[in-house]
Amino acid sequence: WLSADGAHRAKIGVSLTLGHGTGGAPGNTYGSYTFNSLTDLRNGKAASYTRTLAPTNQSSLTVDASIYAGDAWRMGPQLQFVYGARLEHSVFENPPEFNQAAENAFGIHTNVFPSETRLSPRFGFTYSPGATDKKQAAVTIRGGIGLFRSGASGAAGTFAAARDATGLANSQLQLNCVGAAVPPLDWSYFTTTTTDLPTSCVSGVPNQAVSALPKVVVVDPSFHLPRTLRASLETSREVAKDWNVSVSTSLTSGYAEQSSSDLNLVASPRFTLANEGNRPVFVSPGAIVPTTGAISLSDSRVNPTFGVVSLVTSSLRNVDRSVDLSLARNSAKFSINTSYSYTYSRMQVRGGSGVSQFFGGVGSVAGDPRLVQWIRTPWTTPHQIRVFGSYRPKKWLELTPSMFAIGGDTFDPVVGGDVNGDGSANDRAFVFDPAHTADTAIANGMTRLLASASPRTRKCLEAQLGRLAAANSCGSPWYVSGGFSMKVTPPWNGGRLTLRLQTNNAPAGLDLLLHGSNRLHNWGQYPSTNGTLLYVRGFDPQSQTYRYAVNERFGTLAARQTFYRQPMQMTLAAQITLGKMGGPMGGTGMMGPPGTGVASGTGVAHADTLRARIAATMPNVFRRVTALKDSLSLSLDTVQIARLGVLGDAYQPRADSLVNDMISAMSAPVGGTDPAVVASKLRTKTDEATALRKKAIEDLRGVLTGDQLKKLPTSMTEIRK
Repeated sequence: WLSADGAHRAKIGVSLTLGHGTGGAPGNTYGSYTFNSLTDLRNGKAASYTRTLAPTNQSSLTVDASIYAGDAWRMGPQLQFVYGARLEHSVFENPPEFNQAAENAFGIHTNVFPSETRLSPRFGFTYSPGATDKKQAAVTIRGGIGLFRSGASGAAGTFAAARDATGLANSQLQLNCVGAAVPPLDWSYFTTTTTDLPTSCVSGVPNQAVSALPKVVVVDPSFHLPRTLRASLETSREVAKDWNVSVSTSLTSGYAEQSSSDLNLVASPRFTLANEGNRPVFVSPGAIVPTTGAISLSDSRVNPTFGVVSLVTSSLRNVDRSVDLSLARNSAKFSINTSYSYTYSRMQVRGGSGVSQFFGGVGSVAGDPRLVQWIRTPWTTPHQIRVFGSYRPKKWLELTPSMFAIGGDTFDPVVGGDVNGDGSANDRAFVFDPAHTADTAIANGMTRLLASASPRTRKCLEAQLGRLAAANSCGSPWYVSGGFSMKVTPPWNGGRLTLRLQTNNAPAGLDLLLHGSNRLHNWGQYPSTNGTLLYVRGFDPQSQTYRYAVNERFGTLAARQTFYRQPMQMTLAAQITLGKMGGPMGGTGMMGPPGTGVASGTGVAHADTLRARIAATMPNVFRRVTALKDSLSLSLDTVQIARLGVLGDAYQPRADSLVNDMISAMSAPVGGTDPAVVASKLRTKTDEATALRKKAIEDLRGVLTGDQLKKLPTSMTEIRK
């Protein structure tokens, strides 16, 4: 609904989304043998064998229903508000079967899926002091706050896992064999059907279950979908001719992030590792294989008839704070946009058994895996720098360089295996001090690693010598990439031919050119880092200490150890326009025979075709920007989206009216043979259309920032003469 004076644009609506997902069976259906060394592999001496039995194709059915209402209130050219709310309801259908034994043992109900209803209010504003209907403000301030909630489909994988793992006879089972209980290896197993693969461990081995144990995944009845409270404030100002600077801040506080804890893990550790900062271990020393260090899962179970019993909850939180600075210059000949952003991001994690299969809430462990800890968000880089330029030395030539850099990524120093006996290989490593370590193999390995590691890795390790590594305590190098494009439109062919040379990831090409294929410096390669510090090689039950091998490649980039690299890509494209190049009506070729209307059924151009051609010259730029906001990474805030909606709704009826007027004028019979009669009638409407288009672009520039405008195609921000 649009008020008569255009000050209010109110909306009310409903939304219904049904989601049905089907996926393949869980991994490891063929089983996996693990070896501690190449020698063990050659001799067929496996440290462990694991396999998922009785898997089913996981499926989920979700329902999201919502009612929403909002209003965009334009008090004047200087101040606008947008506000509204959504009432949302989510349901997870098809709960699994009830497991009485699981209820008796753990007090859980496998046959219950929760539902949720929540209200999400939102508010935003735009303030442009000094602005009038004919003059843009030198300063624009935008802000907003709102509660945003994830849809049910985002958690569908968790509920699909719960349907597959009920602990019943027809659900998923986990086989875990270590030491002498590992079935003999026969390579023919992997060339035939799954019926020949081992389904049980070798019997008669102490502290080792022979049969596969049922796995249980249950969703807590108080489970909620993730939601975030987001607030942002941005100001932009024109500081000089063609120059604009903007500063924006945002705060995101996340709630109801999901995690999992193992209800079947013993409450207290069986013993602690004195030489590793008293790390707790949840199995007895006799359950650890001395020759390999592999651990039997069954010894850490409260109820030995079950395997991992995962209770999925939604109690974790996260916090993001960011600041963005942008400086841009836009002119016909030279444009540049530079931006820097800093993000402070922290999240809560719980490193429990079985959590790796779920989205979020997965953390490395140095103590009790059931404890919640705040850590720096591992996949969020604090620093981002972007530079984008455009230079037109000639009207027919445009050069466009770009550069993107991120820095501050972190990773955990971890152990290659499970050492605390909780069933998950996510234990953080103890950083042994070579000067105070009795194990000479570890001492010599750490000495060589500290001598050969990069300064960044060496600093991380030296700061933690003699203690368990902290979460995300080591850093990766900066990642820098960029490209270059050249667009040539030769003037001698009337602008029909366009040539474009596009280069992506130019640093990788320069690396190959300057250093050769055998001495690459990994320019343009994302710094995925080797975070495994120690590998388990055995266990001494007398001293209750593990034997480790130091990974002397710790901290090196994965790109140095793999054949796959991110290459530089070059693309040459040519585009040529054929046929007549005229105005929006395509010249006079659309005129029909004398005495007929050019849009009539007997004319050359049918009215529908003509209507589409004319309408294409007056696109709704506001709706196009909204449609392209994700693909162009425009980062529109709620106020901008609402304002674009208001302008788009106001523009479209006027554009449609002008198109209809042009069609009517061209449909009337034309006397004589001179098409200038039609052109005369259309001239007024064509001028109105041009004015409408110009006004739309001016309004668009008033809504978007200089950085956002630069990402748009020139056809959306310029009027062709």
